Amino acid sequence: MELAPVLFSIVAGHALRVPVQDDEVARLAFENGLSDPRLQGGHLEDQASKLKKCFGIETSHPGTETSRNLFSEAIIRLSAQISDHVDTKWFVGAAAEEAPNAAGFISDIELVEALSGGQPQLAEAIAKGRIRLSSVLHQAKEAKGGGLSIEEFAKAIREAHEQGMEDQRKAGLKKLKAWRAFYAERHPELAAEYDDLVAKHCHEEGWYPERYTDDDRVQSWVNPFQEDLHLNEDTLSEYQSRKAAASEGGKIALVLPFEDPIYRRFEELQRHRSKLKKQFEAEWA
Repeated sequence: MELAPVLFSIVAGHALRVPVQDDEVARLAFENGLSDPRLQGGHLEDQASKLKKCFGIETSHPGTETSRNLFSEAIIRLSAQISDHVDTKWFVGAAAEEAPNAAGFISDIELVEALSGGQPQLAEAIAKGRIRLSSVLHQAKEAKGGGLSIEEFAKAIREAHEQGMEDQRKAGLKKLKAWRAFYAERHPELAAEYDDLVAKHCHEEGWYPERYTDDDRVQSWVNPFQEDLHLNEDTLSEYQSRKAAASEGGKIALVLPFEDPIYRRFEELQRHRSKLKKQFEAEWA
């Protein structure tokens, strides 16, 4: 544990040099008549490097540009130099502005099965590093006053996981309430319009897209402040009308929900809220 800050600093230093390394690769590519290998969105990575944000800066235009997590990229590049000892083939990394976690770490399946009691949500939480096993073990040992069997450790993990989720959701609801009041005080009309759209056109809490894993659903539930809301496409009248018209007479035409005015307005309001949310979080912290 004493080495952790030192190791973090080393990787962070390499992370801030990623844009410079990419510029050098691009220069060599140009000299050899090759195309620019850099990704669209490199300006954000340059900015992150100058601001010493080793986790990168999230892009505002995910559909047109990519912004990487520089720390994750540094881990991959450094590991490539010792590939005989470290394999990052399954390393998931993290999105820009997020700290990398244990996602992609290949754990002992039998051990995870024993510790989770066969609960897939808990198993995924263990595999992704959401549960600090060392902390749970230490606390459980202190509570018992001695060593633990694997069964006792497994029980302690399940109890810690359940309590942690309850505590996190309770804190998230408190923060959400404060955030909604913060926004409504500054933009009462927009707040009322947003609430009306949510009530009329969003799925109720507990509805999730099919692509969500069990862990995604759990994280959405325990983090209500994130306002993980999903529009119900059946309520988008213009989208439904255009989709019906497109299928008449055996015609084939692509109609997308984001072309609906309600969908676009909802996204506009979300973007506006996200800007103030950063201000709120700074004050809340």
